[in-house]
Amino acid sequence: MPIFNYPEPPTEEISDSYYSTSVVDPYRSLEEDSHARRDWLAAQEELTERYYDEIHCLDSVEKRVKTLRDYERIYRPHRAGQYLYFFRNTGLEDQASLCRCLVEEDPAEESSVVLDPSRFGDEAAISRFAVSKAGRYLACTVSRDGSDWETLHVFNTSTKEEVIDPIENVKFSGLSWCGDTTVLFSKYDESSSHFDTTEQHLLHGLDIASGETNVLFGKSEEYRFVNGVVSEDDEFLVVTPAQTTHGTKVYARRLDEDEFTVLVEEEDEEFSFLAHDNGHLLFETTYEAPNTRVVSIPYDNADESNWDTVIDDDGKPKTVSTAGGYLFVRYIDAEGHTVSQYRFDGSHVKDVVLPGDGYVSGFSEREATKTTYFTFSNHTTPPSLYEYSIDDSENPEKLFQSNVAWDYKDYVSTQLTCRSADGTEIPMTMTHRSDWDQDDPKPLLLRGYGGFGVTSPPYYDTLKAAWLESGGVFVEPSLRGGGLRGEDWHEAGMKQSKQNTFDDFIATAEYLIDEGYATTDSLAITGASNGGLLVGAVLTQRPDLFGVALPRAGVFDMLRYEHATVGAAWSVEYGSPDDSQDMFEYLLSYSPVHNVENEDYPAVRLYTAENDDRVAPWHTYKFTAALQEHSNGDAPIILETHETSGHGAFRSTQKQVEEQAHRLAFAVSIIDGLDT
Repeated sequence: MPIFNYPEPPTEEISDSYYSTSVVDPYRSLEEDSHARRDWLAAQEELTERYYDEIHCLDSVEKRVKTLRDYERIYRPHRAGQYLYFFRNTGLEDQASLCRCLVEEDPAEESSVVLDPSRFGDEAAISRFAVSKAGRYLACTVSRDGSDWETLHVFNTSTKEEVIDPIENVKFSGLSWCGDTTVLFSKYDESSSHFDTTEQHLLHGLDIASGETNVLFGKSEEYRFVNGVVSEDDEFLVVTPAQTTHGTKVYARRLDEDEFTVLVEEEDEEFSFLAHDNGHLLFETTYEAPNTRVVSIPYDNADESNWDTVIDDDGKPKTVSTAGGYLFVRYIDAEGHTVSQYRFDGSHVKDVVLPGDGYVSGFSEREATKTTYFTFSNHTTPPSLYEYSIDDSENPEKLFQSNVAWDYKDYVSTQLTCRSADGTEIPMTMTHRSDWDQDDPKPLLLRGYGGFGVTSPPYYDTLKAAWLESGGVFVEPSLRGGGLRGEDWHEAGMKQSKQNTFDDFIATAEYLIDEGYATTDSLAITGASNGGLLVGAVLTQRPDLFGVALPRAGVFDMLRYEHATVGAAWSVEYGSPDDSQDMFEYLLSYSPVHNVENEDYPAVRLYTAENDDRVAPWHTYKFTAALQEHSNGDAPIILETHETSGHGAFRSTQKQVEEQAHRLAFAVSIIDGLDT
């Protein structure tokens, strides 16, 4: 491949002082839109296009990724009245349509489109929906250009006509109904830019009959996140406000009351409202339960001494939902989920028989419903949709199976473990062809996340399938900072323990090389968002360990991440340089932008979107500029951006196919042994 002269970034002599330490920031001007930044991005785009033009297999890779993506997807339905409502994509549609069918009908054969996202314009996606209890109205939020900012629309389900004027500035909002007349949602005040920091989140109630919107919570005290929901019996409004991404307060009131009762005053632990049961409010919480438990709080006597534990912590990480007047507990381990059904008093009803080892999503319906739905998938199995009778058999019935042009039965997943730097055992899942001779090293794609208590589920995705089909091996470890082993596992990768996450990933890579599954030259690493930070950190700490790095939309400047969008809310996860000198020095020690040195870096392909208002794209711009300036080797370092995309959630199918194909083709251009 040809070697390019990298574009010169705009630079300034800027430095910031932290506790008498001066930190230079030569690429600060890349944080702001300017002619100089636009010229630099245009030059980067030209360089990247020239590089891709030299990859002989790019067209065939993109064609194959497109074929693997071309399968029908029916997402988990929700019942409202006599209908099931659900998202559906027939294969290569840019965005899913909102569809419905009668409860007794086949969603794959007899559904009709309620809302086509194209009615809202190009690059629009319906991000979430909620149907009123009687099924008369449908509320939905619409994202444009992949933004986290959304617009609220409300439709008459019979006429499909809008019944109110659209409401702007909705973001990080739940969406629910009080009866058939009021929709609850959260929004911020007017914002001059999608990249402004977000401060005051307000819970609103929109009365459909009058069209009036009232603030229900958030005026008296500022919160970055406010979520509110009305209990199924329309008796209680429960609000869980928060300043950060971890921990909530809890307020509640009866609908005929004016003032809220404070149920949880400290914002230290997670509380998620589940149900109202005869004067008691049920919550899933991490309070005194690192693996979560379900507590029952008597509203009229809510002192903590009166709380009852309904589902115990029991040492098993879990998530809880409700359907048909029951609790459904999904227990989590490295291989996937198991699911059990309980009454509201905590007594066990039955265990759900799942199709196999894998990830399930669902078991969430209104109390009057006697049927619930879930999707099932794992590393090698495309998603399928199941119906589960709440009162009858433990065995669910398959409603729909996605058919993918891929022989997924030829692949298997195995569980492995390694030891991190401090001796902690790190589990990982390795997926490969069933006939692979493991004495023969293969190109290996190592993906990680390790943050915010997120558990990376074993699910099917197109890039993974394309990589495996090309002869590669895929590995995903469960790193500290994630949620596989509960809140203790999460906290072991937070703040001044964040290096554990990076050590876990490095240890996984070393193990895979030492065991002969891969070589340094054949090892590619990838991760997005917090996973992009992971890739950036290990790239600067151990550039000798990897052949290719593929970070996407990463948080790369740990001293300034709080200065854009919702970044300030992540301080509970990462810590802030303003917390203390020790915290500042710790962040500086691993911040990818600040730890690029004159080094022989491996090949790096960075990706971001210009409309990413979750992790500002300037993180990637600055990291790209630093790597290109300081790399001593001849391995390519290229930047790819999309203009009308966001952080990833609502990226169009076309852009997903293009990005995944480019990521795979870049790896193919560097690593030998991938058959394309």
